[in-house]
Amino acid sequence: MKKIIPFLITSLVLSLSSCKDDNKSGTLDDSYTARLVGVWTLKSVDYEADVNLAGTPIPIAGSGTSLDGSIAFTQQPNTYKLDLKFNAAVDLGGGVPIPIPIDETSQGTWTTTADDSKIIVTDDQGMTTLFEVVTNESNRQVFKGTMTQDAPIIGKIDVDVVLEFTR
Repeated sequence: MKKIIPFLITSLVLSLSSCKDDNKSGTLDDSYTARLVGVWTLKSVDYEADVNLAGTPIPIAGSGTSLDGSIAFTQQPNTYKLDLKFNAAVDLGGGVPIPIPIDETSQGTWTTTADDSKIIVTDDQGMTTLFEVVTNESNRQVFKGTMTQDAPIIGKIDVDVVLEFTR
């Protein structure tokens, strides 16, 4: 019995230490980029902007409605394709919000900052947008950034957005 106990302890220690790092083959990649790559469906949009109408700033803020869209990230090469459709709303003082349809599509390349805290997308026209990565999970991504919208009559508007995607 005295010889069996040290043998059992040694066997137990060896079996536990040999299982410690079974994933060195790279078959399960749970890295930031691996969680990002794929097709994501738009789940929610929060927006905020100031629109200048005849010298009067009008704040626009809210959550998008009638959501439809996606973003797809591929790797090697790092490309993306964005398709966002939703309705924003502005109240010009009459108490009845006026819906503003947003239809944003772009494609191009993407990269991340060295600390993986931001995604930098550059569309085919060379326009660069920086998104802070709020959440990077295998089934949920949340990005925060400023997107420039070209609105009829008003011109270009910088809109702060929080975009949530799921798969």
